[in-house]
Amino acid sequence: MAMVRSFSVLSAHAATITCVEYLPYKREYASGAEDGVIKFWEGETGKAIGSVAAHNGQITAFAVWAEAKLLISAGLDSKLKFWSPLLEAQQTILLDQPVYSLTWHLRTGQLIVGVTRFLRVYSEEKGASLVGRFLNEKADYVLEAHPHMITRLCCVEGRIYSSGFDNSIVAYETYSERGTELIRIATRKQNAHTCGIPFLTTGQDATGNIWVISGSFDLVVKVWSADLNPIYTFGPHSRELRGVCMSHRCSHVWVMQDSSKAAIIYDPKSGENHSPAIITHEDMMSHDLGILKLFSWKDSGNIIGTTRKRGLQCWRFDDGAPIVINREIEEQQDSLTYTSKIPILIFSGAVNGDIVKWEKQQLSTLSFSTELLTYCDARAAIRLTEEEIFAREETRKRERRVEGQGPEGEDDKTFTINRLLFVESCDYLVAGADDGNIYVWGFDETHREAQVEMERQESLAPTNQGALKFMSMSQVMSADTPRHQPPAEEDSAGNRVAGFDCLHALCHHTSAVTALATIKQDGNKYPLLLTSGWDRRIVLWNLQTCKMVDQMRPPAASAGKGANDIITDIAYSPEHKLFAYSSADKAAYIREFSKDGRRMELVFVLDTVHKCEVTAICWNKVSSTWVTGSDDHTVCIWSSHGDSCIATLQLNGSVGALAVDRSNGCLLAGGENVFWVFNPYTFRQLRRCKGHRDRIKSILHIPELNQYVTSSWDKSLRIWNSFRGQVDRPLDEGKDSGSGAKLAAAAAMAGPIPQVVVDEVEDDTS
Repeated sequence: MAMVRSFSVLSAHAATITCVEYLPYKREYASGAEDGVIKFWEGETGKAIGSVAAHNGQITAFAVWAEAKLLISAGLDSKLKFWSPLLEAQQTILLDQPVYSLTWHLRTGQLIVGVTRFLRVYSEEKGASLVGRFLNEKADYVLEAHPHMITRLCCVEGRIYSSGFDNSIVAYETYSERGTELIRIATRKQNAHTCGIPFLTTGQDATGNIWVISGSFDLVVKVWSADLNPIYTFGPHSRELRGVCMSHRCSHVWVMQDSSKAAIIYDPKSGENHSPAIITHEDMMSHDLGILKLFSWKDSGNIIGTTRKRGLQCWRFDDGAPIVINREIEEQQDSLTYTSKIPILIFSGAVNGDIVKWEKQQLSTLSFSTELLTYCDARAAIRLTEEEIFAREETRKRERRVEGQGPEGEDDKTFTINRLLFVESCDYLVAGADDGNIYVWGFDETHREAQVEMERQESLAPTNQGALKFMSMSQVMSADTPRHQPPAEEDSAGNRVAGFDCLHALCHHTSAVTALATIKQDGNKYPLLLTSGWDRRIVLWNLQTCKMVDQMRPPAASAGKGANDIITDIAYSPEHKLFAYSSADKAAYIREFSKDGRRMELVFVLDTVHKCEVTAICWNKVSSTWVTGSDDHTVCIWSSHGDSCIATLQLNGSVGALAVDRSNGCLLAGGENVFWVFNPYTFRQLRRCKGHRDRIKSILHIPELNQYVTSSWDKSLRIWNSFRGQVDRPLDEGKDSGSGAKLAAAAAMAGPIPQVVVDEVEDDTS
């Protein structure tokens, strides 16, 4: 989804590099320098292939005649030279003045040459193979284009564009006269900039619309339509422009300034600066590659920059690379959830107790509007008497003494949002916090009711009258409707314009709440909520009343505790009516679900593999298996009832987050700063995604967008394209081969638990 560094050539030339070209027929690059030398490089690795002393002086431009497999070079020595794939000069054309720009016109099969004032057009010579020449030595015709030097020429979809030091851009069209293809001026944009235009490039969006991008000495970059109508203006920038190019695979405009560490990356569709959201920009800022000029090609999709040390740096498109959402984050991010209704909203929970709501802007692929749901607003929803608060604090102190902990100090009081859940059926956002409370956020019903009433009044108003009648806001506010009643299903998408209010605070846990899961009830849109945390209590809540239903009690569990150490995560299997939770006691537990806390019977303890705290657990509905992750760098896959471990995956770091791709069942496991995608049946590594700079705390799959979202302690959220390749199944199994029972049976026949060690290869995005 972004450009990533491919290869670097530290010292490519002995002189400053002036131009670079891509040779699609060889998948190689050619670079030219001020000393007249051309060098050739492998397209994948950047390995040097060969070099030729081509011109007496600076090389100014390249063009490619792909059909003839020829590279055409031009220089200040007034020569055009044609180079074969064997680096042999096939033809030389001597002009009477220096050449500054070149392009090959695919539609007419002609070479367009830019000199001072004129365009010269050269056609293929008849019987070229017999005379040993490819183009006529003399130009077919000359077209006066600019009063001064023609700095750039480019061609896209049969259209030709030129720029010059006269501040203008010219568009040309082709026409036929007596069977001969000719070009003529179609549009001249006078004073396109206030200074000369040394940079001109073109691009296309997904629908085929053409962009013309120009950069000038006036420090401004402009985006034009195919007919040279202005669309966006970027700048003025603070320093002289050194390079402007189009990232064709990402549809971004890259702009490099003098002495700048990184390119500025713009979106020509929305006109926004996307630099903070692009991992390429982040990488360039951290490495300071010293980029001077930029070149790009639609054929390769790559971008090459020349460096201050006369080197080359190549970027390639990587579908697995992320974009970064970090413009407004100031705190480490611990948890994620989202709502699938339109518009899709993403929520992230921070270590300071705040929740950030992210909503993608309509015209942009990378820009998000944000709304902050503050911890202070959440605390205002607590409805406890002084006696209840005192009793809760006493219970907290007593449990700390039992656990061998000292009195709680100010440094021990944290407010991290450890878990987030969005309940689609009733539009509730549920947050588990470090302070032991569970906060239930919902849409502001007062504003929603006002909007609904205004829309109703508008629909009732006569269409032939100019005035519309509305109820006053005070009348709407006084409507006799329960304020916290969740909206009807048909209204839930429309009330996105309303803000979020913290409606309830569920206060029963005495320590951090780290585990949340919902259980659907037949015939009721309000699910039950299962919670747990550091106090090891497992509590069941009714989200309709926001009251506690019950908690796990003896004989189901000794002293009402679910584990021997803090509980870190919880998951529910609706197919088997089982829930499972992970613990710091190196184990995970599977229990039968019941509304009666005394009947939450223990089914199995998963304690045979992990050697450290089990940090996460999830249920894979596709393969019907449980998945656990631990600080011992392992991920284990268990049968549906936990009676056998099917496989163990050995990662390269502690597992901080687990998730399941709901489209294909792939396992998503987050390590220190990397997350992996695994086949749920063969457990083969499908992708290794690297980009975060600190521990990954949460992974979210959004199937509606085919994206993964990750949050991290590096204070960023990153969005990745989801894995859409083939997920191989065992050859001897049918459609339901992923069932936990069948996988467990196969594992039992195989003997010892199979272990898979992940490697350090880059992303497999096939």
